[in-house]
Amino acid sequence: VVGVEIRYKRPAKFAELLDIRGGFSEVKRTSFRINYEIFNETVGSTCAFATMDFAFVNFDGKIIAIPAPFRDQVLSGILPSMQQK
Repeated sequence: VVGVEIRYKRPAKFAELLDIRGGFSEVKRTSFRINYEIFNETVGSTCAFATMDFAFVNFDGKIIAIPAPFRDQVLSGILPSMQQK
């Protein structure tokens, strides 16, 4: 994980049923982004939106290009309207 952003909309209470929905939204040469929505099924509203940026690293901890097999699988499941960078 190289970055996280969370925008809280409303609190969730203990015992409320939360649904965490997520999907790839951006894929670059060395990183990818997943957007999340935390939806409260109990009250029918969104609690938060989140974005997480990920990267692969080598044994020295340096960021490397996304391995082709992973990248291909991710891109095969992304909506055609997504822009690749």
